[in-house]
Amino acid sequence: MKFGWTVMGNLPSTQSNSDETSVNLHPHPPRGFVTKIAKPNRTTTIAAHAAFAAKAKTEARSATHRDIELAKIKLAQTRLESDAKIRAAELESNAKIRAVELESNAKVLESNAKVLVAELESDAKIRSSRAAEVVALAGRRKEALKVKKARIEADVFLQRRR
Repeated sequence: MKFGWTVMGNLPSTQSNSDETSVNLHPHPPRGFVTKIAKPNRTTTIAAHAAFAAKAKTEARSATHRDIELAKIKLAQTRLESDAKIRAAELESNAKIRAVELESNAKVLESNAKVLVAELESDAKIRSSRAAEVVALAGRRKEALKVKKARIEADVFLQRRR
């Protein structure tokens, strides 16, 4: 498009073209308005450049802010992942320690059981030995009683004969 030309929009039949106004270009000018493309002058160019620079600066700030927020989110995510890994390692370590403790306790209990079995077997042997002694003593006593009874009977028999 050349500068200085007049662009007419879709005008209803009731409006005329005499409403020419100088407005900025818009991708879709309002219906019924005529947009005049003016030649750019130095002031407009400087203002446009300043507007673009301000817009770019604002967008840069927004982008920087977004980058900072994303970095904060990534840092927090990394911290959470790190904490989760540390916690998992702690739990695994605690589980291994507990397993070793349980194995150690089982070995101690097994050892104690073996000692107790040995003590019980020893006590059983001692009791069995004592029982054998008692039986032997009882047998000897019974024999002694028989001998004593036989002596008494012999004495009685001898006294009767006398």
